[in-house]
Amino acid sequence: MASLPITSIGATISVAIEETAGVRPISGYKKVPQVTEFPEIDITPDTIETTSFDNQKYKSSTYGLIDATGMQTMKANYTDDLVDMWNEFCEAAATAAISDKMAWICLDVPKAEEALYIPIIPVPLGAFNIVVNDRIQQNVNFTIAGDFVHEVAPTYYAATTYSVTVSIAAENNGRVLMLYRVVSSSEMKLVAKISGSTVILSSGDDANVFAGMIVGKYVAVYVGTGDDSDYELIGTGTITNADITIALGE
Repeated sequence: MASLPITSIGATISVAIEETAGVRPISGYKKVPQVTEFPEIDITPDTIETTSFDNQKYKSSTYGLIDATGMQTMKANYTDDLVDMWNEFCEAAATAAISDKMAWICLDVPKAEEALYIPIIPVPLGAFNIVVNDRIQQNVNFTIAGDFVHEVAPTYYAATTYSVTVSIAAENNGRVLMLYRVVSSSEMKLVAKISGSTVILSSGDDANVFAGMIVGKYVAVYVGTGDDSDYELIGTGTITNADITIALGE
């Protein structure tokens, strides 16, 4: 009985960085969100001619090297989650490269016998394309940095949502509090804008921005009257574990 064609339904694109230089990671792969297209990568080898005087009628040749260089492009729906995830991955990959640690991308298709692993150099996101009355799509680019590997599917990174309590001084009671997650040296993401003396972020909507990203990240807390031009920074902190309390302005 002939086997059924394998579809792309449920395919997962994920990335990881080597913990030990030269050793491909097998766990901790983070899924790239909203991918709509993964490129077909041509691995046709060069042809090297071997024709000699021994050939009487036909030329002869043999396989040469495979040229898989050049920019490869995935397509994805443009979302904040995609931007945050890919930019953080690019920064981490650049840091890891200093220690000769490679970044990897994995294409995992359900029902396929093995997943495809490719060592890559990721490229930061550029400008996206805009079409009238359509969704915005983003090109997600990378270059290939080594040989392909076919192995069993990886273990994926499991994001954890933490409960964080931020308490502020009594004199700030009743003022509007704005809590930011510091994404990079030049970018912050607003997590919550809430009035009151104590703000609790748990597994609800206000906290999901922290999922899997809070450990080792910085937070900055501002208070003000509610007018966007009238806020003052009252403290910053580094999140190191779950269910902690950051006391600010006390």
